[in-house]
Amino acid sequence: MVKLKTAVFELPQKLGILQHVEYEPQQPYEGVLTAEGCRKGVCIRYCVQVRSKDGRRWEAKEEWRR
Repeated sequence: MVKLKTAVFELPQKLGILQHVEYEPQQPYEGVLTAEGCRKGVCIRYCVQVRSKDGRRWEAKEEWRR
């Protein structure tokens, strides 16, 4: 299991909450992004399937709806 720091979502990045992508070396361009923490009275917990074309820029696999 490989674990990388990344910044996929803006809110955790602005609050200073780290986002990590974990993926298996056999499937290097698909993984799970997690972001957990509380800052400035805001608590965040993400667990999202992500993908990448080059292993540097990650994006959510599905469109998000409100």
